[in-house]
Amino acid sequence: MSQPAILDDALKPLTDAVINRPPYVSGTLSLPLDWFNLFYKTTNGARYLNFTTATEAELSELAGACQVATFGKNREDVLDESYRKAGKMDVEYFANMIVPERTAVMQAIRDELLHGEDSPRPIRVELYKLNVYSEGSFFKAHVDTPRSEAMFGSLVLVFPTQHEGGTLIIRHQGHQWMFDSADAVRKQSTPSVGFVALHSDVEHEVSLVHRGHRVTLTYNLYFDDVQAEDEETEKNGADSVSILPSHEPVFNQTLGERLRDPLFLPDGGLLGFGLQHKYPIKDSLENVPKLLKGSDAVVWRAFKGLSLKPTLYFCYQSEVDDCERVLFLQLPRLDLNGEDEFIIPRLREEAKGFLIIERGPDRDEVDPVVPVRWVTDVTPFTSLTEKHSEYYGNEHASSIFYAEISPTTILFLTRVVHSDDALMVGGNQKPHCLFKFSGSRQCARAQVGEQSYDSFDDTCPADLKPLRDAIVDKPPYVSGTMTLPSDCFELWYSADDATRTDVLDESYRKAGKMDTEHFRTSIVPERTKLVNVIRDELLEGEDSARPIRIELYKLNVYEKGSFFKAHVDTPRSKSMFGSLVLVFPTNHNGGALILRHRGEQWTFDSAEAVAEQSEPSIGFVTFFSDVEHEVSMVNSGHRVTLTYNLYWDDIAEPGATVKAPTAVPANYGGRFGFGLRHVYPIKDSINHVHKLLKGSDAVVWRICQRFGMRPKIFLVYEGNADYGVEERVILSDLPSFGDGDDGMEYENLID
Repeated sequence: MSQPAILDDALKPLTDAVINRPPYVSGTLSLPLDWFNLFYKTTNGARYLNFTTATEAELSELAGACQVATFGKNREDVLDESYRKAGKMDVEYFANMIVPERTAVMQAIRDELLHGEDSPRPIRVELYKLNVYSEGSFFKAHVDTPRSEAMFGSLVLVFPTQHEGGTLIIRHQGHQWMFDSADAVRKQSTPSVGFVALHSDVEHEVSLVHRGHRVTLTYNLYFDDVQAEDEETEKNGADSVSILPSHEPVFNQTLGERLRDPLFLPDGGLLGFGLQHKYPIKDSLENVPKLLKGSDAVVWRAFKGLSLKPTLYFCYQSEVDDCERVLFLQLPRLDLNGEDEFIIPRLREEAKGFLIIERGPDRDEVDPVVPVRWVTDVTPFTSLTEKHSEYYGNEHASSIFYAEISPTTILFLTRVVHSDDALMVGGNQKPHCLFKFSGSRQCARAQVGEQSYDSFDDTCPADLKPLRDAIVDKPPYVSGTMTLPSDCFELWYSADDATRTDVLDESYRKAGKMDTEHFRTSIVPERTKLVNVIRDELLEGEDSARPIRIELYKLNVYEKGSFFKAHVDTPRSKSMFGSLVLVFPTNHNGGALILRHRGEQWTFDSAEAVAEQSEPSIGFVTFFSDVEHEVSMVNSGHRVTLTYNLYWDDIAEPGATVKAPTAVPANYGGRFGFGLRHVYPIKDSINHVHKLLKGSDAVVWRICQRFGMRPKIFLVYEGNADYGVEERVILSDLPSFGDGDDGMEYENLID
């Protein structure tokens, strides 16, 4: 049915605004050299090659190890070399280092393939297969088989092998694009792969390969916030994890109650919180607020949420005068071999420091210059030396260290004014003396576990005790077991340098290690429930939603007699916040992991935990990077582990911005129709399709919602013109009857 011309003219600007970007993104991606390694199985054993140096003979051997590739037709796998000629290898037969989630390609997918609010949606990546297109191979036009209702696209990586042809041809909505990955990669100065990501309903083909071998990895892309009906509810889930509730709501409530109490700091004041964790620093504390973890992050966010201005300071205590302390913001350039009595004056002058307490003229008196009321203990410290922890678990990383001068959070609560419905905070920029301590007290050196003069009295003041009690840190680790598919227990490795170690001191550490360039594993923590365990159990509050980057670091083998005494992990960068250790289910006795933090100790015996599982499982433990830990002696067997470094990966992701709604004159309304520009997999219902929308379909849906409209998705049926049926029928769901006579079908749909 045609529409009036005047209506067509009115809708034309709206139609033109539905601009669909090309339904794909392509380019090249530079990768570390060892990421081009491939381990694979043949009938005669395992093989290894590197795609940057692979010879024609090595690639031919890889092609010979592949099966003949089939394709889907009428819901069946079909072998037809007139339509597709290529080799394929399923994931259980090969291993490679590339994890797209750890590369820039995921940001390219978010920025270029997805739109607006789809950009930050969680994406699950699934390695699907390896393909080899040798000379004479091709794949005619097709669309990818939807593996699930949540699948929205595919990612193809093309290795830098010498070949001609094999161009990817993409077609959608009457448009055509071509991507010659061989040419694109050839132009790069560093080892690179070609990549293309496209929506799953987009037609594409691989042109004839004229020479060489075109080798690709294909990944399926899923929206991970959609639970498809055909997917298992739990996959790769953690079997046994102790679940501890976050204490952030308790602290927030307690702090709010304290601040609303007119008797709490009636004249204002400063509250001090000694940090519960250590953080890697260089010259200043500028980046530390982003790195706070556990209860440190809870306290910081609570005060920020109340529009207060917490500040981090270093705190130095004189070795000569035990009670003389100064706070400062930056590490100064001082001659630390000089007399201690000259350090504090220079800190005040060069590091913008200020005294919080000093001795008076009488050696038995102290002068609280800027009084601080401490809610939690201050970490003991006595010098400004850049003193490292003596033993680190990873190899040395220059210029990054854990400060022995532990920073102390000073929270400025100046001139707190109470009213019935508001809490107002003054804007003083610098601390000043708000009240004086009275009396004098003999000052003695503060020992570990004791409280110094400016910390507490013998008992915590009643007004501060509820606040201190609310700061109850979770254990700084999470451990348990996790069931995995059988191929995840396979390890591919080369024997070269298998047991090389950087620190050869077997009185402190006796173990073998293998760097990542020498082995491959199919375990990708990002594709398991381990990431959720880290977010839900190790992290707190808003930290649970922060983006995390996971980096495979090394493999360790502890055989009989091996051990590793107490150490903390080397901070590889400022953004590193923790470690993840996976323990394979090998038969061994001993090798328990012992963790210590702030005077407490925990033990995790992974061998015992895994032995109790009925299905193949690994043990896992994840902990903050400043937690001291050791591996007890292995009494028998071999303890084999994978270690991953955990980093904050805060990347600003783009979101759609919509201007304020334009005023629209009152009218009687009507209905707009937007034909979907993509195809979506459905079974028995279309109720879930709005969650799967992509490209301009998703843009139209969201903008209609923002303007207060209620968009709906319908099926459209149009009868065969031979029967004279010109009307269209709008269906809210799939009908229960099958194909039949068009005339009768139309009547049935109306009914």
